[in-house]
Formats: sequence, structure tokens, C-alpha cells
Amino acid sequence: MATEPESNASPICYLSEADDIYRGYATSDDIQHLVRRWIKLAPTATIARALTMLLPPGVAGTDSGQPKDGEASPPALLSIGTLCDEIHRLLPRIRDDTAHAALKAIARSISADNDQRA
Repeated sequence: MATEPESNASPICYLSEADDIYRGYATSDDIQHLVRRWIKLAPTATIARALTMLLPPGVAGTDSGQPKDGEASPPALLSIGTLCDEIHRLLPRIRDDTAHAALKAIARSISADNDQRA
């Protein structure tokens, strides 16, 4: 009696069933890592505080190292334009609608403030 050869093909995998990372979305750890980086390199204390609101409560390392209002600010390591560009590159990779909307609002606010200063 002849037997069928075993198939070398994998079972069908539909994109809707795949993990978010395989679908091109950033993980929450990746997003938190980027937000922490942006907080440390933020051009102003106000921007750092707005970005801090994106992190879950109680997340360690949320101290931005930014001066309080009225204190002299160290030279910014990220320009406002660079920060906005990095945020806009991340936005399509954020699946959480709330986090996406909050980050988009911050980017829009930063851009508007920068346009008013110019």
C-alpha cells in the first residue's frame, strides 16, 4: 500500500492571526523605550512632561533629568524638528488608538509651537 509523502509546507498563516510584531507594529516595550529616550533628549521641560504622560504610572526611570520651569536648560540633544520626525515615523507602527492619538497630539503641539517661534 502506497503512502502519501509528508508535506514540507507550513500550515497557512493569515496576517490577522499573526503577532503584532510580525505585522509591523511596535511592541509596548519598544514604544516605552523610545518615549524614555525622547524624554531624556527633549528640547524643553514642557515637552518632556507631555511625553512622560505617555508612560504607564509607576514606570521606573521616568525622571527626565530636565530642569524645572525657570531653571536654565542644558543644550537640547534633539531638535524639535528631529523629535517630530521621529514621532511621525513611529505613528504608523502604534496599534493602540489611545497612545497613537496622544502621541499625534504631542507632535502637532510641538510643531505648532515651533512654527510660532520661527
